Amino acid sequence: MKEVDRQKKERKAQEDLAGFLIGANDVISRAVPWLIENFLVRGALNSIQGLPDSGKTWLSLALVAAVASGGVFPGNDGQMIKVERGPVLHADFDDVLEYTIKPRLEMLGLKEQDFDNITFIKPNRVTFSDSRVAAAFKKVRPALAVFDTLQHFLGAGVDMWRANETTDALKDLQELAEKYNTAVLVIQHINKSAASGNTPSVGWAGGSIGINGLFRSVWTVGKIAREGDAPFRSAVLPAKTNLLAIKPSARLFDLIPGRGFLWAGSDGTVTPSDLVRGDVAPKERGRPATARNDAESFLLEVLADGDVKSDEVKALAKERGISWEAINRAKPRAGVRSYKVGPFWYMKIDEELNNEPFTEVKLSKSESNNVIDLFSKEVVPAEPTDED
Repeated sequence: MKEVDRQKKERKAQEDLAGFLIGANDVISRAVPWLIENFLVRGALNSIQGLPDSGKTWLSLALVAAVASGGVFPGNDGQMIKVERGPVLHADFDDVLEYTIKPRLEMLGLKEQDFDNITFIKPNRVTFSDSRVAAAFKKVRPALAVFDTLQHFLGAGVDMWRANETTDALKDLQELAEKYNTAVLVIQHINKSAASGNTPSVGWAGGSIGINGLFRSVWTVGKIAREGDAPFRSAVLPAKTNLLAIKPSARLFDLIPGRGFLWAGSDGTVTPSDLVRGDVAPKERGRPATARNDAESFLLEVLADGDVKSDEVKALAKERGISWEAINRAKPRAGVRSYKVGPFWYMKIDEELNNEPFTEVKLSKSESNNVIDLFSKEVVPAEPTDED
């Protein structure tokens, strides 16, 4: 009986190999299926990563406009190249369609016939594995699909710092890209690795390094301020382009108040160290205030799907190596407020707070464990937790 079972297992293993192995002579070489030459790959996941206010959304909408209208895009030599026209699927849960997305696309020059090529996924709680996403791909059959930002689509149960969980969360999206030959573009926030200057920019995105391992093409966007550069100049640089024999040049663009987005050619001399934050002095490069910025990203991630007990936030922050002091400092910038229900404190993302002007309030060392209330300009005690 044991011998029969063993033979059955061997036969089953041989049958399974039929879909597991492929001979080298059965593999047919082909050219990379670019949607936008040397930038976005069809049938695969691509990504743009950047800090808040770095131009990520503007850049993604410029790509949407180029594909929907059959417009142009700067090539590696700075010359504008024609982009093949095609349908676009777009999901952005950070910005309002009527106030931000549609007006920006109009500023980019889209006409009524171009908007016929764009389909929006309405802002809602949806993950990449949601059956409605698959149904949308089937209906639209997009040449380009944009998801802004990654954290909104992973789901509440996914830990971005665990590669096995993020890989599973992105699996369905990857299969849809392959099935419909779509260039899927996922927008990401930058995390703490950007500060040191020693880590390659492919490792800058929030969460596990395994996330960027899933993307065929990864680009980093940010503002630049070198001597002689034009005001409002930004760049998008290659972070991962292993489908190319040589590293491509940075693509440049300007974000001009009142005029919006304008391409500004290419530049092979721009490096990741030239990228700056929008809220620091022009000559300061890299990523300052690392702990606070990590805490901001962490809060936006943890609270993306709703209110969370402060004790739970503190425990998760401790696991990530983020101090409670950094969390308290980051709350105003992240648009987070605390409130109390019975004996428990909670944290929430407050949309009204996000729309308020920001003015930094400096804390003295003795006040370092307190929360900054930026609008009363007072320092108020942080909510207590079980650990206090």
